[in-house]
Order: sequence, then C-alpha cells, then structure tokens
Amino acid sequence: MSDARRCPFCGATTEEALCGSCGRDPAAPRRPCRACSKMTPADGAACVHCHAVATSEWTWKLPLIIGLFVLAFVISVMLHMVR
Repeated sequence: MSDARRCPFCGATTEEALCGSCGRDPAAPRRPCRACSKMTPADGAACVHCHAVATSEWTWKLPLIIGLFVLAFVISVMLHMVR
C-alpha cells in the first residue's frame, strides 16, 4: 500500500517526509495566501507562490485601538474641564 500524498504547497505527489519537488514538509502548518489563495507555510513572511508579504491583522487594529483610547481620554478631560 502506497503512502503517497499531494504536497499542499506545489501539488506534487510525494511519499517522502519532504516533498521531492519543492523540498517542504507536506505536513507543516500552512495558511491560505490572502493574495493568491494558494497554500503557503504558516511561518513564512511571504507567499511562496506570488511573494505577497503576509500582513498581521494588528496592522490596522493597533492604530485604531490607540486612536480610540486617545479620543476617550480627550473627551474625558474636556468633560472634567466643563464641570
């Protein structure tokens, strides 16, 4: 019985621990690329197919959180000044 499986990164069929075509571990953690929707290693900084740089969800959340905190602080100070 063959233990052949498809590599999620390049699509080649392999029976080895590492893919003979791309050299990656077919069982390694992976995620879909937001740009091309192909599977890429989860720990990679860029997609192995389209080379799109993976951005963190915090790139927009952190400035928003800081902005809302500053806005709440300014409103709080203004309300205390009115009293």
